[in-house]
Amino acid sequence: YESLNLKDVVKIDLNTAQEKDVEFANREIKLEYRDEFGRLLTRKEAYRKLCYQFHGYGSSKKNEERRLRQVAREHAEGAL
Repeated sequence: YESLNLKDVVKIDLNTAQEKDVEFANREIKLEYRDEFGRLLTRKEAYRKLCYQFHGYGSSKKNEERRLRQVAREHAEGAL
């Protein structure tokens, strides 16, 4: 994900703004979504996980097994 500069999004009147507001506006925000194994999720994976959680259902058993095999393979490659 690309970082978001709050200066571009939030417009603050410097005459009436408090010091804390200006400090928050100067920060950059970067969202990172991770799964239960600590892997960084793509936008599609993060959106799908959010939808599954909101609607109260999950991925199919076949897709879940495929994802677990992929995680195991990545873990084994990282251990080498």
